[in-house]
Amino acid sequence: MWQTFDALKEVNRPEEIDWKSIPSIQTVAWKTGTSYGFRDAWAVGVTPRYTVGVWVGNATGEGKPGLVGAQTAGPVLFDIFNLLPASKWFERPTGVFVEAEICRRSGHLKGRFCEETDTALILPAGARTEACPYHHPVTLTADEKHRIYETCADTEPTIRKSWFTLPPVWEWYYKQYHPEYKPLPPFKPGCGEDFFQPMQFIYPSPNARIKLTRQMDGSGGFITVELAHSNPQATVFWHLDGSYETQTEDFHKISLKPSAGKHSLTVVDNEGNSVSTSFLIE
Repeated sequence: MWQTFDALKEVNRPEEIDWKSIPSIQTVAWKTGTSYGFRDAWAVGVTPRYTVGVWVGNATGEGKPGLVGAQTAGPVLFDIFNLLPASKWFERPTGVFVEAEICRRSGHLKGRFCEETDTALILPAGARTEACPYHHPVTLTADEKHRIYETCADTEPTIRKSWFTLPPVWEWYYKQYHPEYKPLPPFKPGCGEDFFQPMQFIYPSPNARIKLTRQMDGSGGFITVELAHSNPQATVFWHLDGSYETQTEDFHKISLKPSAGKHSLTVVDNEGNSVSTSFLIE
């Protein structure tokens, strides 16, 4: 519990100020939430003395763009806490945690190829978890634009580096907050074959059961499907139940209005890679 609260107190606040540098602002562990369709905006905060919850929305249930927890309920939450008596933060439990060397980028225990690490306090069970599986050695051309097999290394200058590689969906989320992230370079033509799957569905998950929400006018709802692709220049072609729907570039997100029953969604990119998923509309 202490670890959860200690992490949630670091969440960026809506004031966009360095609250730690202002003694009069008290420490709060807080979290926001936004319901589908922007109908409900929540913010809940905790100190050793108080728990405060804030809901913002319309009594009619009507959604509004911009009705987001961090932007609407969050400021109200901290206005309330600023009026309440301050208290000291929770004391760290003694004799519970052990020190461990952690990969700074993945948060796993340090692996063989992790170069940036931090020392953190973790529970003893955490010391028995998997070491970082996302750093691995790669052989690159001198300009770092291509990977090559070591069998081709004798034909040109090469460098060997540790590379941080995430699955496509994780990469899609990670890049939004870490612009320094670099996708794994492709193999140089004629000097290696890439078996890495560059695409992954963000939504729907495999075999998802989905109930479409009706619109305010009573008409049937839509499902918004989304895909992550490791190549930002890729073109993706979408097929629902074998029928072509559309193509996307840059942002791979489309809305569909499937009938009740089971459906198959397949995407193919301009390199010939494909991935499929199935879902059920109730």
